[in-house]
Amino acid sequence: MKGMHDGVGLNRVVFAVLSSDRQSLTARSIVGAENDPVFNRFAMRLNPPNLFTRLLEKQQAIWVNDDTRAKVWPLLPVEFRKLIATNTFFAMSLFINDKPIGMFYADRHSDACQLDETSYNQFKQLVTLVSRSLAPNRG
Repeated sequence: MKGMHDGVGLNRVVFAVLSSDRQSLTARSIVGAENDPVFNRFAMRLNPPNLFTRLLEKQQAIWVNDDTRAKVWPLLPVEFRKLIATNTFFAMSLFINDKPIGMFYADRHSDACQLDETSYNQFKQLVTLVSRSLAPNRG
C-alpha cells in the first residue's frame, strides 16, 4: 500500500477484506486518509449486487473515469459514491488460490491531479504482486 501511495502517487489507498459471509467489504488498512474521518469508515455492502460484486467474480481491475463512468456509475451504491467524494478511481479484486479475499481501492481525491494510464498499470501490477506473494507455492 505504501508503494501505491508513495511510489505511484495515489492519495488514498484502501485494502478492504471480504467478510466471511461474502456480504460486505470492510477496510483492513487505509493510507492517505488520516484527516478524513468519513473516508476512514470505508465499507460497502455487496447486496444488492453492484460493481464490487462483479469485481469479486475473478481477479480483475477497473478504472472509473470519463470513458467508463456512464456505464459503471449506476452500478455503484449511492452511499459509496458519497463516501469517496470523487468520480474517478481504481479498484481491483484480490484473489488467493482462485478465491476472493478482498479488494484494493485507490484514488487521487483531487480534480487537480487526475489518474492516468501509467498509474493504472502500476496499480494493477502491485495488486498482482500482492496476490502472488500471498499465494502458497504450488508444486
